[in-house]
Amino acid sequence: MPKQTNRNLAGGLGISLLILLVSSVASFISIRQLIKSSELVGHTHTVIQKLEEIISNTKDAETGQRGFLLTHDVTYLASYNGTYEKVKSSFDEVNALMSDNPEQKGRLAKLKALIDQRFRFL
Repeated sequence: MPKQTNRNLAGGLGISLLILLVSSVASFISIRQLIKSSELVGHTHTVIQKLEEIISNTKDAETGQRGFLLTHDVTYLASYNGTYEKVKSSFDEVNALMSDNPEQKGRLAKLKALIDQRFRFL
């Protein structure tokens, strides 16, 4: 009987170790996917932040121009001056961040055309 008990204990230990190994591999794969997803989310937040900078700087240029046209006070041009360079810089950063996504690159080309059109109007 002791041989049977030892065999049962060894079998139980083997099954337990197998379950532990499978669980460890599944956890490892899951954690790697979580890290990759987290990096993608961080990348997306960076792109969104840069796009918001473009919008904000474009609004600043429009506001400065509007204030100057209404009052003829050159102090309003302070928010207008240099905004195109800021917008261009932010756009270049977004363009670099999107270098691996051809679909988004097409949308960025349209955005660039709209930005250039807006600043020609200003």
